[in-house]
Amino acid sequence: MDSSIQIEAKDLISNISFVRLESSWKNIIGQIEQILFTDDRIIVFDRYKAKAIYVFDRNGKFLNKIGMLGHGPQEYVEPSYIALVPGKNQIAVFDLAPKKVKIYDLNGKFIRSEDVPIYLFSGEYLTDQVKVGATIGRRYLSLPEWGKASLFMFNKNWEVISAAFQDPFPEGLTYTSTKNLKKFKDRIYYTPAFENRIYRVYLDSVQLLYQLDFGDRTLPDPGKYQINDDRSFGNLLKKHHTFDGYFVDLAGGMFIQTADNTRGKTFFFDKIKDSVFCLSNQISNPLENWFHTSDYYVNDSTIASSTDAASIVTLMPWMRQFAKAIPQKEQTERIIEQLAPVTENDNPVLFFFTLKSDR
Repeated sequence: MDSSIQIEAKDLISNISFVRLESSWKNIIGQIEQILFTDDRIIVFDRYKAKAIYVFDRNGKFLNKIGMLGHGPQEYVEPSYIALVPGKNQIAVFDLAPKKVKIYDLNGKFIRSEDVPIYLFSGEYLTDQVKVGATIGRRYLSLPEWGKASLFMFNKNWEVISAAFQDPFPEGLTYTSTKNLKKFKDRIYYTPAFENRIYRVYLDSVQLLYQLDFGDRTLPDPGKYQINDDRSFGNLLKKHHTFDGYFVDLAGGMFIQTADNTRGKTFFFDKIKDSVFCLSNQISNPLENWFHTSDYYVNDSTIASSTDAASIVTLMPWMRQFAKAIPQKEQTERIIEQLAPVTENDNPVLFFFTLKSDR
């Protein structure tokens, strides 16, 4: 993956749109961790600040909240991940500390609580009968009979069917990697922490799909270096080009976010041309500014990014000035003026980018 082979956003994007998420005291969003999209809903998970799950319609109107924080039987204590239950208009909330999965319908009605045998940082449904879950493969978090495995497959009763990926890191290392498991449509992927590999998870196997090669700046496999503390590991990361599970897989391409000495880079794997490009920082439209940070799957041709309202307010003069100088500026200026009422205390704005099919 060569960062000198670049492509501009304008060469990939066919359409840009946005949705303002309605703001009220009932749905204050601090930091978005996940966004799930259904045909008629946008589901937003704020894991670290509000620690809440909000449901909006596709125009951004607030509909309801899913569950609430607490120790009651219908509440969650430490939500770590959300997933849609196949074919049932239900959502699963993975509650880390109590080792439970809480099931709600999309209107917020509590359905049931399920016990799981392990601390699951994330989980997805291969089918309504088979689930897959990821954890950090430490002895105190994993199941002793499965060693330090970090990926598990479960039956409908959350009994372990199989496990894989023995954690190679020493116990003294407290690294975090929260993007190990991702689902795009019906495709589930697993990325071992800091290993530059993307695996596809199937019902009967886990298969290597892609391996990222950054030349002599590729991070060595964990078993090839002796690191026993966080500081040494942090210094190692700064010397290499790293990948920690931030990617979005579409029908025609894959966006992969990486870090090179703490500087972010986004690569695009064009499946049509079978080529990899580094996304250039050059933009031809002010709205493309948020294309580089798109981390949410909408459908197989569209990705989305979330932008805090304060950034919109701060950049509004720049956007207006930039838009005056571009050709075919009418649509861009119209979107910018529709964003003008945003205040810094509002909920985030979602930008949607649809990719060209004839690149």
